[in-house]
Amino acid sequence: MPSLFKSFLAGVLILVCAQTQAQTAVISRNGQPLPQSGKLKWNFLSVAPGAKAYFGRVIVEVPGGKSIRSVSGPGVLVRDKWIKPKKVMIALGNLKGPIEVEYTDGSKETWQSEIKLAKPIVVLKGCKEAGLKVEQSKSNIPPVFFAAECSVKEDRILFNASVPGDLEWDVTSIFETEGKGERWKIFEIARNNLVAGNDTVATLGFRWNDGHSTFTILQDRGKIGSTAAAAKDKGNRTKFRVDFGGTQFETKTPAVSASGFGPYAGAELISKELFWKLRSLLSAKYVFPLSGGNFYEFTGGLGKAFGKFQPGTSTFGLFAEYDAVGQSQEADDKTVTFQHNQFGVSALYAKTMLKSELKILARYSGLGGDSTSIGIQIAYEGLFYFNQPWGLVLGYGSQSASAPAGTSTFGQMSLGATLTF
Repeated sequence: MPSLFKSFLAGVLILVCAQTQAQTAVISRNGQPLPQSGKLKWNFLSVAPGAKAYFGRVIVEVPGGKSIRSVSGPGVLVRDKWIKPKKVMIALGNLKGPIEVEYTDGSKETWQSEIKLAKPIVVLKGCKEAGLKVEQSKSNIPPVFFAAECSVKEDRILFNASVPGDLEWDVTSIFETEGKGERWKIFEIARNNLVAGNDTVATLGFRWNDGHSTFTILQDRGKIGSTAAAAKDKGNRTKFRVDFGGTQFETKTPAVSASGFGPYAGAELISKELFWKLRSLLSAKYVFPLSGGNFYEFTGGLGKAFGKFQPGTSTFGLFAEYDAVGQSQEADDKTVTFQHNQFGVSALYAKTMLKSELKILARYSGLGGDSTSIGIQIAYEGLFYFNQPWGLVLGYGSQSASAPAGTSTFGQMSLGATLTF
């Protein structure tokens, strides 16, 4: 029994050691490895506006008595904040190559870096959700990494691929839109072609000395179907959120003027498509009377949305609605009360992302009446997450009313948080 336990323990240790050695990075100075802090870590890092590349990050100790000014080299990325008095973090985009180091005393050195992989690595971020997968179909080169980050933009998939700088891009079946001459490239893939086309979306060829390798971009039809269904369901559903924050409001009449502040609560609902593909738009807002005044607004409308509220797309909406606004304000021992009940229109713009949505809503009511009301609201839903998507909302409103004694104006400025359901 003890011998069996020892064999088992030895097997576990061998397995752990094998996993540890599967990916290693060594940075050498004068032929000697520099001490490292932590293990090799992989990340997508920004290399150009809208483009990222895959890097292996290593933290090494700075040689004693030295202070680093800058670090550079082929495929090497080091930001200023990564350079510390005793340590420096270096992002490696090549599997092997020189690192040029300049010290604050003006002296320079050349270090050497090497990343060893036990087997090829394929890393996809956001691509599986878009219905894409990647396989290495042919290869007679040492193990390398292939990494891609996918994003959906309207009817296209932006496929941002990167490989080690040691590889040379060879023949590809699609053309890049960005990244010519770089180890990273961005390809645009039409989503409509995925469902109608072959399983093979594209082939990407590479050369390394006398060796060649091919990575194939494939479509996952099951994933595409479920993704499309989920996107359609996400677009055509009721959208509801609640707001709460603070409102500064003011009143100006020919006789008096006053201002106040109070907390408010609000809600907004955009229904799914109803008859004739129309949607309803309902909203409510109430400012609690804590400083000698209060405010309310209730609206209900029906209109058309030109768009599907799907990730990567923009939606425009136009609604006919009924607007009910009221404000009361105490000033000079008097109470000024304003009520506005008129028909109007509202225009909506929404930019929908994967996990968030930017909305701009503009309103006008009271054309031809004794009172008018305008308002604009900017909401960024899903800006951050605490179990539910939270965001921020900024609102402005202004009303005017004509009377024999003159014109009175009323205004509101609000800032609050949003919680979307």
